[in-house]
Amino acid sequence: MIIDSLENKINELRKKLTEIVQIKGGFIDEEVILISQQLDKLIIEMQMRQGKRKKQ
Repeated sequence: MIIDSLENKINELRKKLTEIVQIKGGFIDEEVILISQQLDKLIIEMQMRQGKRKKQ
């Protein structure tokens, strides 16, 4: 399902974000910010899709 795929992508990005933050030593790095923004978009998309499923 689409939500399962989104969930997998979210989990992968979370792991990547954690690793990058540890490598860069913080959150103020362009790569960290970009990954965080991608993660935000995927989370919002998943929440919207879950909301639509509940309404049906």
